[in-house]
Amino acid sequence: MHTTRYAPSGMVCSVDHLASGAGLAMLERGGSAADAAIAANAVLSVVAPHMCGLGGDLFALVHDGEVTALNASGRAGSGADPARLRAEGHTRMPHQHDIRSVPVPGCVDGWAALHARHGRLPLAELLAPAVRLARDGFPASPLMLTGAANAARRPGGGDFASVRAAGDRVTRPGVARALEAVAEGGRDGFYLGEFGQGLLELGAGEYTEADLRAPAADWVEPLKVRAFGHDVWSMPPNSQGYLLLMALAIADGLELPPSPRHAAWAHLLAEAARAAGHDRLDVLHEDAKDLLDPAEIARRRTLIDPLSRVRLRGPAQRDGDTTYLCAVDGDGMGVSLIQSNASGFGSMVFEPRTGINLHNRGIGFSLQPGHPAEYGPRKRPPHTL
Repeated sequence: MHTTRYAPSGMVCSVDHLASGAGLAMLERGGSAADAAIAANAVLSVVAPHMCGLGGDLFALVHDGEVTALNASGRAGSGADPARLRAEGHTRMPHQHDIRSVPVPGCVDGWAALHARHGRLPLAELLAPAVRLARDGFPASPLMLTGAANAARRPGGGDFASVRAAGDRVTRPGVARALEAVAEGGRDGFYLGEFGQGLLELGAGEYTEADLRAPAADWVEPLKVRAFGHDVWSMPPNSQGYLLLMALAIADGLELPPSPRHAAWAHLLAEAARAAGHDRLDVLHEDAKDLLDPAEIARRRTLIDPLSRVRLRGPAQRDGDTTYLCAVDGDGMGVSLIQSNASGFGSMVFEPRTGINLHNRGIGFSLQPGHPAEYGPRKRPPHTL
């Protein structure tokens, strides 16, 4: 029989031991859970470019007496032109290899906002482990292999040319420079420095310097439902975090069997999730309101048949990847942080100066004229994080 052991002064959990170790080191130096989360995410941005990175977006929930939400998802550039894409024959946003599916990445702005409100240690100290790994090298993980060969063939993807097998050493000198720029100059060191200048050149009119000067991180009110005797929080739009909360609220009103081993348990939970999410593409956009209206939750609950699968149109899925981490410190602060490039290595477009692979979160935009989530200047796309 296993015994539960409780950490006396904090805990960090991530997909990679190097990242978790960096976060734990910050807790041991007196850092906050926010410090630990930033350090861990920075390491992941180096060693896990197939899941997240400096070219992606970030969302976080912070519990520090109350729950607050950080939306660090980027906006489309001022040059975004949906009519041009439609004229080229596109009916939906290009999935990869097109800069127009790359909103300005919000990750670094997210670190800056999280550190400004909840950090205790200097930002340079938090980023130092990631800088060392990017400069001196790290072993390629098995998961990186899937996309590394394709990435190495893309302009700017030379960091991955050495990856042939798990354990091969990878160095990312441009990423090390970008991290050092953040450590020395904060968010402006990144967005207005080497990376930002490369992004402007790569965009060829998609972005302006004003787009890069405008911070992408906002502290927002989290969504909350009461379900199964618990308060549950998630991110508001443009995040799809409402889906979990709506599914829980729908399921909480169903006659679930007493044991999760009963087949009806899985059926009803799956149907609750489908009832919540089948029309996501129609209703989710950055200004969406009242997605958790109790009357709408009740209406969707009536769609569920306890004995059979209801026919509901659902959004098609594309392959993608992401990563999540969490940290808690000895004072009880907890940080739940999710960060991603969308489709694995993202757009497969690389900022040429630093070699940072850029996300493709713009695939969440619609190209339907007049749609509330239509691709357009300075808009945030609907987000799966």
